[in-house]
Amino acid sequence: MWIVFGLIGGTVAVVIGLIFRHAGIVLSALLIWWGYSWLTADPVREQYQVELRREEYERIKYQKRRVTVSQVKVQFETYGDREVTATIFNGSVARISDVSLKCSYRRPDEDDPWRLTTPIGTTSAIAPGESKRLSFWLRDAASDAIAATFECEPSVRMDQADLMRRGIVRPKTSDDELLARSDVQVEGRLGQERRQYAPILARGSITNNSKVDIGYLSLSCSGLMNELGRVETIRGGTSIYLAPGETKTFDFPVGNMRVENPRFGIQEVSCHVLKVHKIRDPQCGCWLF
Repeated sequence: MWIVFGLIGGTVAVVIGLIFRHAGIVLSALLIWWGYSWLTADPVREQYQVELRREEYERIKYQKRRVTVSQVKVQFETYGDREVTATIFNGSVARISDVSLKCSYRRPDEDDPWRLTTPIGTTSAIAPGESKRLSFWLRDAASDAIAATFECEPSVRMDQADLMRRGIVRPKTSDDELLARSDVQVEGRLGQERRQYAPILARGSITNNSKVDIGYLSLSCSGLMNELGRVETIRGGTSIYLAPGETKTFDFPVGNMRVENPRFGIQEVSCHVLKVHKIRDPQCGCWLF
């Protein structure tokens, strides 16, 4: 034990000695970094960026408010499932997915409303102008709720590519600009289960509306894993060369998901585009990630 303490103490002493010995170098580096930050700081530009982010945030909030819930029905069974069934209408300009509900309700002899968030009811995309009837399981929550007092609003994930195409969100990188200029149609499907794992397959098409060559497509695929609404997400991609104006189809395995409950399986499999990558140099075929 004393040997261990001696080694630790010796190591600490050496580190402290190195810090003091090179204190001048460290201090000089900090001063150079501080001076560079001070010289390159642009308060006007920084304030402009803050305003842009605030405007984007407000525009996204407005689009999310256009996703509405109607025909809410609450079903309580004494010895069965409790669930909320509602119609989700996508009045926004972007596709939505990962839909859940934020609900409030009242209980007997309680003045203040109680609140809960349901598990995700679907990971599949709902297109602009489309409506879908969904069920959201309440688990053991709201057992003594007054069903008629339920008020719900949706919580959704909005497709970033659609938001950028519509000018709601400004592309931040060259990959964002390429994604906004690419038309990708993709659907996810479940392959044959093997040893409690099932492959997730992506199939679709991509059109290159930009002025640069596309070399790689990155996707994210999700699926509902159990009745509790747990969502698992995997990522994958494929090399696919497209010249400007070209359209191609793709069909490839994204990855494997573990089947938690054989009775439930994996449901609501869907895929979304993460990034579209361009080729750095057509001669060497290097991907730009």
